[in-house]
Amino acid sequence: MVSRANVWQLNSPLPISAHVEEHIEALLSLLEPRSDAISTLAQVHQAQVGINCAIYYEDFTPGIHLSQDITKRIAVLGLYVDLDLYFLGNSEEQA
Repeated sequence: MVSRANVWQLNSPLPISAHVEEHIEALLSLLEPRSDAISTLAQVHQAQVGINCAIYYEDFTPGIHLSQDITKRIAVLGLYVDLDLYFLGNSEEQA
């Protein structure tokens, strides 16, 4: 049996230093005009469609807050959200 996989990636247009909430909002603004295509993709190809975030911290671990507006917009699109947090440690501690 042949397993087929296809991954499409759409990156946030914001600088990497922007907060994760801002990146998610920027991605939603790009995805919302394409909501019909996202729905069709998920249904026809039985695809999982979502937002994946890898967040790297060095000196602190801030909280992540997703407003009601953001969570509603994510739900309307039928997306999952995956947040991976990586604490790299303080550069002074490694010296």
